[in-house]
Amino acid sequence: KTLRAWEKDFKSINSQHEIRFLGGSDVQQIIGSNAYTSALLHMGGGHVHSLNLLLGEATALAGHGVRIFENSPALEVRYGERITVRT
Repeated sequence: KTLRAWEKDFKSINSQHEIRFLGGSDVQQIIGSNAYTSALLHMGGGHVHSLNLLLGEATALAGHGVRIFENSPALEVRYGERITVRT
């Protein structure tokens, strides 16, 4: 109900951006997860929770063998088939 109300409110502002309610398989197709059953697509707005993004990236990278060190300044970054950061 909340997302439907937000959709109506946002559209009433005459936004130039696409705004639409998504449900079921439409949501799952876009985000690639069954965790959510509905969403509001607003192509002109959004936000990122930077801490949650960082924690998710750290978890994903650790699963690929990346080692993470705190308070270590990056002195050099080498790009190639493998990215190497010298601290």
